[in-house]
Amino acid sequence: MMVVVMMMMVMVVVMMVVVAVMMMVVMVMMVVVVVMMMVVMVMMMVVVVVMMIMMWWW
Repeated sequence: MMVVVMMMMVMVVVMMVVVAVMMMVVMVMMVVVVVMMMVVMVMMMVVVVVMMIMMWWW
């Protein structure tokens, strides 16, 4: 009986660890997406500024 309880406890702990790791991975992916969006926005702003400068020069 004790062996079954121990195995159940181990399974619960493993499940909790897996869930925590998945949550951390999701958070990291969200941070990466936000950073990529910020980089894209900065690149777009740079392109607009360059286009404005080119128009000004021409």
